[in-house]
This record gives sequence, structure tokens and C-alpha cells, in this order.
Amino acid sequence: MSVELPTPRQWLEVELEKRSISQNELARRAGLAHSQVFEFAEGRAGADAAVRIANALGIPATITLALLGRVPPPARWSDVDSEEIAHIYRLLGEEDQRALLEFADFLRQKHLRSRLKQGG
Repeated sequence: MSVELPTPRQWLEVELEKRSISQNELARRAGLAHSQVFEFAEGRAGADAAVRIANALGIPATITLALLGRVPPPARWSDVDSEEIAHIYRLLGEEDQRALLEFADFLRQKHLRSRLKQGG
């Protein structure tokens, strides 16, 4: 069973808002014409534009390609989140990778403590 993905337009609006950038700025960063970003939002972009958009946003291209139906969607959104975290991790230097892992462990322990308090 796969997850129901948002439309490319819905997804793009959220991503642009998170980054406080416009479609024009995304097009500039991706090296695309504004019309190509518009075509992505309409679900009609080619794979190259989808990959360039993903790279400009700093996310794995499998996300944008899945939104266009070019690759199978993930089984769960948590799979998308995991893939994005792994992508970020690979972009970091060794010291920052260790810091990210330490922070993730801190959050895991915090979550476990919270669950223990709720159960006890």
C-alpha cells in the first residue's frame, strides 16, 4: 500500500513557502525557465526539470520524480522523510554528520522518556 502524494502544485507551494522563495527564484536556482517550474507544478515537467528542482531545493530527486509519477511513490511519508534525512547527512562533513547523529540520538532518548512517562 503506497501513500497518497500531494499534487505537484500543492507540494511545491509548501516547499517554496518553507524556504521563503518564489517560483521565479526557484527557476533561477535550478537553471530553468519559469515556464518549466510552472510545468512541474502542473505535473507536466520532464525528468530533467524534476531533478533540477530537487537539486535546487536540496532534496532527493526521487521525491520530485514520484510527484510526477516517474518513479513509484514511497510506501509511507516517513520513507520520504528518512530519505531526505539521509540525503542531508550525505551532504555534511564528517564533524557535522557526528553532530547530526548525536542530535538524533538525543531526540530518540527524549521520545523514549516521554513514552515511559505516559505508560507509567
